[in-house]
Amino acid sequence: MYTKRLVSTSAVIFTIALAFSSCNYAEKQQQRELKQQQYELERARRDSVEKARKDSIAQKEKERELARIAHEDSLAIIAWGDAKFGMSKKEVLRTKAFRGATTKYGNMIPMESDKEYAIKSALGLNNSISVWIDFDGKTENEATRVRISALVNWKDFNGLVNDMKIIIKEFIAKYGEPNDNYRYLDVLSYRDVDKLGKYKRLLIAKWIIGSDTRKNGTKYIELYVSASTTTLYEYNIYIYNTAFPKHPKEKTQQEIQAEKERERKSKEAVENAF
Repeated sequence: MYTKRLVSTSAVIFTIALAFSSCNYAEKQQQRELKQQQYELERARRDSVEKARKDSIAQKEKERELARIAHEDSLAIIAWGDAKFGMSKKEVLRTKAFRGATTKYGNMIPMESDKEYAIKSALGLNNSISVWIDFDGKTENEATRVRISALVNWKDFNGLVNDMKIIIKEFIAKYGEPNDNYRYLDVLSYRDVDKLGKYKRLLIAKWIIGSDTRKNGTKYIELYVSASTTTLYEYNIYIYNTAFPKHPKEKTQQEIQAEKERERKSKEAVENAF
């Protein structure tokens, strides 16, 4: 009897323990599932926040790039001061940069000497400069290039070098570091220019602004130094844009004749071949 009761009691206890264990397991399982859900929700939240952060960065980068392109495009159209490439002579003569200049030089307009002197004084240049704006030779009504130059005796060559440094600094402030740069300007002497030979010039710095794929084209700024004679030296700055002149060029009679001659020779070569 006692044994039977003991067995029965043990069975009850085991059943209760088993039920308790099952409940405990189910509760723990439920807690694990809840934690997993919370973890997945938190991970989804973090992923969403990270995606929003990356999207924001990408959008800001895109906006900055568009702003940079727009700024670069606005700089590409500038010839000198408020004068722009593609302007007519009348438009150029209304700008602050070239107002009051003379037009008696055909397809070139020189800046007034007072304004050239003002630039020299403002920048602290050693030598006087000449500034010209060129127009398309065919119509003389489309600004295509600006030229700046200074000429010195060999004794003043160091002053010319110093002027180039000042001008480079000014261009860097507006356009950034040049794409090409002569690194030995500090030790450049007139003898180095003499070694180039006759009609040779040395590229000191070059900037490329804009792109041919944009409406305002690519603007180039090139600074050269060269020997004008055996005793005179000069630097020349050329500022031009590939998008100008815009009008289609008409072929000259000489160009048409040369093209016909090339076609004739090509046809003759083919007929006499094989």
